[in-house]
Amino acid sequence: MAGLPLDGQLMSNASQVRTAVARSQARGRVAIIIADNLKTHTALGSLLVRSMLTELSDHLSLVYTPAYDPDANRIEWLWRISRRVVTHNHHRSDAGVEAF
Repeated sequence: MAGLPLDGQLMSNASQVRTAVARSQARGRVAIIIADNLKTHTALGSLLVRSMLTELSDHLSLVYTPAYDPDANRIEWLWRISRRVVTHNHHRSDAGVEAF
């Protein structure tokens, strides 16, 4: 989708959501979409999201991830493991101590 203009991307995403909802309806289920808390992904920040939630309210549920969740972010796992090696790699020379 990198080649589509922004409006084209939004409409493509909207059609993907409608397709997912239709498939879920055919199975007798509710479509659940997990989204981040970016303002344009919320009903308050986007007219498109607001209209889709109004239109598909009985068949669609949006679940938002927390704004900061280090346990869900894989790079935070790596940082937790490597932080000590990266931040504690400074060695002081004894030359500065001898001057006093």
